[in-house]
Amino acid sequence: MKRMIQLRAQDVDIAYGETQALTGVNFDLTASVIAVVGHNGSGKSTLIKGLLGLLVPKRGRLEVLSDGERVQPDEGMAFCPEEGSVFKDISVEQYIQLWCRLKHHDGRYYLGEGARFIELLSIEELLKRKGSELSKGQKRRVQMCVGFIAEPDLLLFDEPFDGLDVQQTSHLESIIARESQKHAFLLSSHRMPVVERVADYVIVLDRGKICAQGQPTEVAETLAGRSFLFSLDRDRDSDLDGISKKLPNVVAHRIGVEVCLTGKGLSQDKVRSALRELSLVGEDDTVLESSPPLAEAMSYHLQNRSLSES
Repeated sequence: MKRMIQLRAQDVDIAYGETQALTGVNFDLTASVIAVVGHNGSGKSTLIKGLLGLLVPKRGRLEVLSDGERVQPDEGMAFCPEEGSVFKDISVEQYIQLWCRLKHHDGRYYLGEGARFIELLSIEELLKRKGSELSKGQKRRVQMCVGFIAEPDLLLFDEPFDGLDVQQTSHLESIIARESQKHAFLLSSHRMPVVERVADYVIVLDRGKICAQGQPTEVAETLAGRSFLFSLDRDRDSDLDGISKKLPNVVAHRIGVEVCLTGKGLSQDKVRSALRELSLVGEDDTVLESSPPLAEAMSYHLQNRSLSES
């Protein structure tokens, strides 16, 4: 069974001086793996800092609850920033020992119960290196290791999949899935396919406001309606141009011999009618309808926002 955490925000405003970063943010959710997504500057890191108590709301209230009890940041949360934050002049092992003493009053905790995280994140080879000798990805792994060793109620990761290859991404996904039985997670990411696989609940921020929230499928449909997929064995730019004229505000792209259309207000009848007029499908051809992938939904949302601003 997954470890669940409750997050609450009530009309939260957070600002940096005169610059408003979050405005009127509201949610009350219970989930195990929560993803916060949005373009650069949308407010993702600000929300994380607010939950950690590093930024105090100008208005409203942010809370993290576990089994009805409020979780204090210094006791029940661990944070892994995008860059990692290993001290430059001490070794990785000394850094881990420091956190073991702080969290477990035992500098050797990482050799016993905490040893599995050293192994899971392949930290053994880094133990004797100083923080200044680590790459960005290595610092992030060390910081994740420290976060897991702290055994918090909630682990907060800022862009944990950034810079990871396919194998490394899959490995981290499996760790999160396994450890979600003991810890809840909140992560920010630009990697929508990964978010779709690992998250129970997604919050989409845009210019400091929530524009969608819920399960990944719900969020995708809120942002972009429905998707339609059909086969087209010829490859001509004019076909996609024709679709764009017949179905304005629809995102159309090819995936091999398939064409995917995504947009709000679409129906099976409307799509089939437009495609038949363009001689792209016949009466008996299959047009599959589904929820759009989260990546497609985010692209649709950002494209339509840009159009509305131009």
